[in-house]
Amino acid sequence: MAESVKVDFSLKELSSPIEDSGKLFADIFAKREVLLNEKWDVSENIQGKVVSVNKSDVYVDCLVDVELKIFQHRAFPINLFKNIRGLSKDRMVVIKTRLKAGAIRVDIYNGEGIVNGKLFRQKDRWDSLAGRGLDEKLIKW
Repeated sequence: MAESVKVDFSLKELSSPIEDSGKLFADIFAKREVLLNEKWDVSENIQGKVVSVNKSDVYVDCLVDVELKIFQHRAFPINLFKNIRGLSKDRMVVIKTRLKAGAIRVDIYNGEGIVNGKLFRQKDRWDSLAGRGLDEKLIKW
């Protein structure tokens, strides 16, 4: 018959810093305060309308100046839009950009109910003129 041996040890003695998830989370959240209080030099909210989506990119018409009605067509990595459910053409989004020396941060939010869709209809009217010869050179008067 095999002889049983009693081994007496504490689990604390066996745990390593990697296995101590409580300490790991405490360390992460202790540093989180610094991230939440991060200072940015420039912060800007841009209204946008999704124009198209493919496997890697999302193309957005961005209203960069509301008063002058200046639009820019910008491409963003699709990963920035993972939090937007039902991402598709014509979806309204808010793009928050923050800048400081050596860093940029881009956050994308669902813009339904926030973005003024009427502002983008004006741009659509100009787009409807594309291909009608209005952008050709005038060679005769």
